[in-house]
Amino acid sequence: MIQTQEELLAVVERAKQVDAVGFDTEFVWERTFYPQLGLIQIAMSTDDCVLIDPVAIKDLSPLAEIIEDPNIVKILHDCQQDLFILCLASGATSPKNIFDTRTAAGFAGLASTISLQNLLKDMIGIELAKTESRTNWLQRPLSDKQLEYALDDVKYLHEVREKTIEKATKSIKWMEEELGELDNPNLYTNKDPYQQYKRVKGYGYLNYRGLAILREVTAWREGTAIAEDKPRKHILTDEALIALCQEGPESEKELAATKLLFGKKLYSYGKDIIAAVAKGNDVPKNDCPQPPQPPENRNTIRKRVQDIKKFITSNSERYKVDPALIGTRAELEAMAEPKLPLTGERHRMLRGWRKEFMGKAQLQNLTGTTITM
Repeated sequence: MIQTQEELLAVVERAKQVDAVGFDTEFVWERTFYPQLGLIQIAMSTDDCVLIDPVAIKDLSPLAEIIEDPNIVKILHDCQQDLFILCLASGATSPKNIFDTRTAAGFAGLASTISLQNLLKDMIGIELAKTESRTNWLQRPLSDKQLEYALDDVKYLHEVREKTIEKATKSIKWMEEELGELDNPNLYTNKDPYQQYKRVKGYGYLNYRGLAILREVTAWREGTAIAEDKPRKHILTDEALIALCQEGPESEKELAATKLLFGKKLYSYGKDIIAAVAKGNDVPKNDCPQPPQPPENRNTIRKRVQDIKKFITSNSERYKVDPALIGTRAELEAMAEPKLPLTGERHRMLRGWRKEFMGKAQLQNLTGTTITM
């Protein structure tokens, strides 16, 4: 267990001497906006793994050197959350050369959503016990069983990477291209607060004015949750957000009458919420978000989506690529109902390796639309 600044610097220097480093984190995420980091695991190899104690070490900035070094492969499983936490802790802003074993598995005949436990079992025959998955990683001291569990999450990452590359022979270039997308620094930063309204359950049932209000109130909630380091729902639930947009209170008295907030919350947040609602009401109609429009011909769209899915499934078997990597349900529907020209700029399935996988002629046949690639 690395517990001093000097020990951390020594580990970083060792890590800079190898070509690949495995990473994992353990954290607690219950009553805060950001995860509370409890442990960082690093593997220089299967036999050279260390645990870094972020409870004892307050300055984790040396880790940024490894995370941002384009010459060192960073191996993680389901990397986005771990790298978000590591960037937050170390101050790294631009992770480079990421090998996500979960994504890579989708090019090696396995599911791109596979758990680490199942990946280790299927790829290298290792079965891990997950007995400590709900432990409190902030407590000290950690037990031997907890430490062993944490080390197991990184010690096999090098071997899994090698096996995955070996099995992805048919689609290795596609895998490399997809992994290259993980160098995008926007994946590991806070999202635009004015786009968070799209994550609110039920937002699609609001009209354009309701969506304008929701955008403002959700952005306020995001900023408040960050400032107070509380989960979003502890500030205001999604259900309350939708109800606010439907009620549209214009004063704190009207807000109190909705019974969506009580006591301390009403006192603390009432004025800001009313201001956000008013701001949403003042947005010009042309600048308001537009509600999702139902497809003009549901049966035609459904048939096209089914045809596209069948083609993807067939081609996936040929190339040993997980169909889920090609596109989401929403992306397939957007392809099947093109209100705007089908171009690579607008559709991920018309770019890079996905364009090669799908084929222009095949897509034009499936969608009945001229495609510009």
